[in-house]
Amino acid sequence: QEFAENPVHVNKSNDLAYCIYTSGTTGKPKGVAVEHYGVANLREYFMKIQEVNENDRVLQFASIAFDAMVSEMTMGLLTGACMYIISPEVQQDPKLFEAYTAENQISIAILPPAYLAQVNLTGFRTIITAGSETNSKLVQANSHIEIYSNDYGPTETTVCAAYWKHKNYEPVPEKIPIGKPMNNKQIYIMNGDTLCGIGVPGELCIAGEGIARGYLNRPKLTAEKFVKNPFGEGRMYRSGDLAKWLPDGNIEYLGRIDEQVKIREIDNITDCAVVAKTDSTGDKEIYAYYVSNEEISVSDVRERLSETLPNYMIPAYMMQIESIPVTRNGKIDKKALPEIEANVSNEYIAPRNKTEEIICDIFAEVLNLEKVGINDNFFELGGHSLRATRLVNSIEEQTGVKILLREIFVNSTPKEIAELVNVGSGAEYEPIPKAEKKEYYPMSSTQKRTYLIQKIDPDSTAYTISCLNNG
Repeated sequence: QEFAENPVHVNKSNDLAYCIYTSGTTGKPKGVAVEHYGVANLREYFMKIQEVNENDRVLQFASIAFDAMVSEMTMGLLTGACMYIISPEVQQDPKLFEAYTAENQISIAILPPAYLAQVNLTGFRTIITAGSETNSKLVQANSHIEIYSNDYGPTETTVCAAYWKHKNYEPVPEKIPIGKPMNNKQIYIMNGDTLCGIGVPGELCIAGEGIARGYLNRPKLTAEKFVKNPFGEGRMYRSGDLAKWLPDGNIEYLGRIDEQVKIREIDNITDCAVVAKTDSTGDKEIYAYYVSNEEISVSDVRERLSETLPNYMIPAYMMQIESIPVTRNGKIDKKALPEIEANVSNEYIAPRNKTEEIICDIFAEVLNLEKVGINDNFFELGGHSLRATRLVNSIEEQTGVKILLREIFVNSTPKEIAELVNVGSGAEYEPIPKAEKKEYYPMSSTQKRTYLIQKIDPDSTAYTISCLNNG
């Protein structure tokens, strides 16, 4: 029997719409339970902001396991637009993709920036970039299209929480912000429980429509991340992302709070990825991967970075690769990034005298390498300020000559350091004398001050060091 009437409404706005898993790239995926009202809230954004209508043709690009797929599907369902589903073969071939979108007159697509950089699109009305940061060069290259760059939204806030719109041919800022909160959402930049002022970095927190129910079967994590909104009704999601307000009311995304590593843009470098990894010595180091149409030496990159960054922020390991690997969802695939081993870029030249031999051996020991030549650069082999301190201490211990730490940053090869040692070899080595063994020792001025302050206020925690044992 056929029915002409609409079916009876059985769902409520706070019923579960779907459960989607997120953060799988960290190795610890968690199910996010999203309710209907969060999805329905997207309609106003689509129709009033992006002006999607029944004449639009929306491309389905994302995996069904990625929440961008929710945006693609509902963009059609909530506005009357038509959605076109492409095959994996078309998606994986930029030329086939260009032909498909032109032939089917696709007008709107949500694309990862890394993918958009590989294609030349002409017939689109609107492009939305999401999943990773969009750079100004990419926006400029597509300035003939209305671009919503850096559509920002954790899965926990139902697809999108903030957006930045670039209108055709308008000037492009040097760094693309994530924009302003979308309709019915509020964003707070916080330091603990305190709001941050303009330009002050803090944790990005989101409240309003679309906050998920929580994590499936993870009540402790849900309570930690989904907290009572201190500034209004409902709950607030603490994203773990670092951001700051800009003077014009936009928000600049600064990265994850627990993974703050960056690299400055350099001419002719088209893409890059920077991650924190543990090297062969067990130390946590910064690894940088960069892409360019021409060969750019690590030395040149390091030299350019040293003009604007302190030494401790310059990646210890760098490598030029053909392209930054991405997951199917368009995010950087950190597991697919190649290992970088410290290696000499110059032709190996053996030590010519005893001093150079000692310095080369110290280099190898500090950097955990088998052998080092006299022209190999300490910092290009994975050295940094902490290892440089070990270097000067070992040199003083084994040669009797004291080398200032700052000299290592100027004279970074065994050959150059050996010359400094030979010049200073006439100086007598003065080791720090060992203190006489006593039952007790007089306190220093600093220790006396600390003791006095503690006695004045015994309950003070000013000198308490807190730590979290994750073991």
